Amino acid sequence: MTLVSNRNLLGYLLGTQEIELHDAVRRVIARGYPRIINVGAADGYYAIGFLRQARR
Repeated sequence: MTLVSNRNLLGYLLGTQEIELHDAVRRVIARGYPRIINVGAADGYYAIGFLRQARR
């Protein structure tokens, strides 16, 4: 079992995976929702990103 997909490993490591969505993700975080449900999280890229930003 692989813990992280190697589809776009470099993008994951650099934080540039689907960079065109970063502004949309920032707007969702700025709304301060108490809970965000990520349906279909293959590698957890967004789930971890939301979690890290929500702690700030």
